Amino acid sequence: PEMFSPSQNLRHHRILEASSMLITDGRYSGVTKGACIGHMVPEAFVGGGIGHLRDGDVLRLDLTKNTLDWLDRDAFLAGTETAGSPVDLDDRAPLFAERQKRMIARQFDIAASNVMDHVSNAARGIVPGVVDRRAVNPWRN
Repeated sequence: PEMFSPSQNLRHHRILEASSMLITDGRYSGVTKGACIGHMVPEAFVGGGIGHLRDGDVLRLDLTKNTLDWLDRDAFLAGTETAGSPVDLDDRAPLFAERQKRMIARQFDIAASNVMDHVSNAARGIVPGVVDRRAVNPWRN
């Protein structure tokens, strides 16, 4: 239910719907349409690029190539798309460190039954390792 309002706003605003994507920790409200990426916490926790994002960053999602690229904002505003990684920016290290500290602290607030050990990453569907090892076919469009 907490994602209803942003999902509803994206779905019913022509410009936002065409130019935005929803990236969340996996809770959906039932009104999502188009690009909606969930379960990004494992990648953020281990130092992935999503953990280094900040307000105003520009992302490019290519559903055909299954890629999500961080674009240099200044280059993008100047009319070129220069892909890189926010992980490589020195000023993002303190931002990530603070987020990881909060994620570690948050683990003590979650019931033990919600601890997810030995699971695949979001690209593989956040499934138990035993299930992930059994899946041999590549993801298809």
